[in-house]
Formats: sequence, structure tokens, C-alpha cells
Amino acid sequence: MNISHYRYISVLAKTKNFTKASKECGITQPALTKAIRRIEEELGVTLFDRGDASPVRLTYAGERFLDGIQKIIDIQDSITHEMADISAGRKGHLSIGAPVETASYFLPLIIPKFMEAHRDIELEIIEGNSDDLERGMLDGTIDISIYTLPSYSPNLNYEVVEEHPVYLVTSTGHPFAKGVDLSGNSLGRPHYVDPKRLEGEKFLTLVPNAGMYRVVMQILERHGVNVDIAMQLSSHYTISALAASGVGICFTTYTAGVRMKKMLEAQPVFHTVDDPVFMRKTIIASRKGANLSPAALAMINLTRETLARLLPKKIKIIYDDRR
Repeated sequence: MNISHYRYISVLAKTKNFTKASKECGITQPALTKAIRRIEEELGVTLFDRGDASPVRLTYAGERFLDGIQKIIDIQDSITHEMADISAGRKGHLSIGAPVETASYFLPLIIPKFMEAHRDIELEIIEGNSDDLERGMLDGTIDISIYTLPSYSPNLNYEVVEEHPVYLVTSTGHPFAKGVDLSGNSLGRPHYVDPKRLEGEKFLTLVPNAGMYRVVMQILERHGVNVDIAMQLSSHYTISALAASGVGICFTTYTAGVRMKKMLEAQPVFHTVDDPVFMRKTIIASRKGANLSPAALAMINLTRETLARLLPKKIKIIYDDRR
């Protein structure tokens, strides 16, 4: 006996007529009669009192049986509708991974819009460093992640959705800031520092495997520079603020730079060791071969559209006599 047979009984009980029931079920009347008789034989009871009169009526056994199978029919209908909603992206669960500071800056721009358009999608935000996010996508606990290049896993697909400049930050009293016109120094006008001058400098970095740590190592390796890593913390803004206050130097992002300009009493000095300025690329990634839901695809599109509007204006690099 299958669920379609349950529906035959339910429809016949409702219509009380084999002809009407067969039309509603989409089968012939003889086929419906045969199916009902087979069910009764299997159960060992009579479900319908056919008699000579119309309409057809349920027996006591039929009433009890219908009461039970109706619950099964309702459950299947509910599951079917829910699966249709999930398939169409109207309902479901979506897990999004992001580093802490990326989440604090980008997600408030994206999540409210997504929730407004997808009210029945249950969102889960998972914070972690780049290694954590990549492991989560590979083991299926994270659907998509927003973080930055470089990505070290060959089993992930990604696209660049935003890029922003990376700066070297010092205090006003650091030797790199000597002779710099501080009134003209800004995120849009960083001061050029020869990368060779970084050799042996005391650096502040994030903990290993964080996205910005990867970026810093990429920059230093490209220039063949070795530095003295004096401190490693988990907060990017904290190391940036410490550098601006005279505790070593560090590489920072555009967003952290904006925050420092607003919040710090100490004036940060922005430098670059690259011309043009090195751009940190934000990506949205997922596991290769993953069957992304419509909700995940909608989140990717919304992230792409939102972050594309955040690109900073053209940057003018300021040089000095030591170049």
C-alpha cells in the first residue's frame, strides 16, 4: 500500500461517489474500485458500505482507518510544500562564514536587505579566521564565506566581489613619518616607503591563518623582506591602533583606517610600500561541486552588488626625497 492509495480512500470518503472520486484521482473508475478492494483485502476489513444506494459511506473500520491515514496525508503534504519552498528559495537554512572584522563591517550592509527579501530563511553567521572558514566550507558546515585572498584550498570556488587598499601604519613619531606632511597624509594620499626599509622592523600582526596575516606575509615575501614580529593579536583594529600609538608598525586595511581616523586621539600616518597601492581582495567562496540553494545564490548576488559600491576613490601616492 502506498500514499496514493491513502488518497484514493480520502477522496472517495469526501465525494461519496466512485465516478467523482476517480475523476479527482485521475484514474478510471474500474481502477479505483480495484484499488479500494485490494486495500480492503490487505487489511481484512470493509472500508466502504457500497450497497445499492448512493452515496457510498464509510464503515466504522473505514472511519477509523481514514482518521489514521489522514494524518499521514497531511504530513506528506506539509513536507512536500516545505521542500517546494526550500527548492524555490522561499524557506531554508543558510550558513555564512566571515572573519570577525569583516562581519562587523560588511554584514550590516548585506544581512538586513537579505532578511527583508527572504523572511523565511534561517540565517546562521559563523565567525572565524580564513582557515576556519575554509575547513567549514569543505566539511559542509558553512555554505558560503566572505573573506579575503589568498585562498589556499584548491577545492573551493570563489569570485572577487570587492577590493580595497592596504596601508602601512605608523605613529607620527616613527622614523618613517619623519618629514611627512601630516596635513596632507590620508587614506587617499599615503606616503611611499621603500619596502627595503621594513627589514628588521618590529611588526604587529594578526595571529597566523587570519586573512590579514596571509596578506601581510604575501606583501613581505614579494618584496623579500624579513621583519621582527613583536606581537600577534586577534583583533585587526587593535594592532592598527597600537601602531598608530607608537607600538611598532603594521599593515592595515582601508576600513580600519577609516575607523582610526574617527576614534583615535593619536593621529595615524598612512604609508604604502607598493605603487600602485596593494589591493586586498574580498571574495565570496563555496565548496566546489556544492549544490547551492537559491537562497545562497541570492546572497552571493546581493553581496556582489552591495560591495561593488564600496570601492574607494583613486589613491594618490606621495613620495619624498628618499625614494
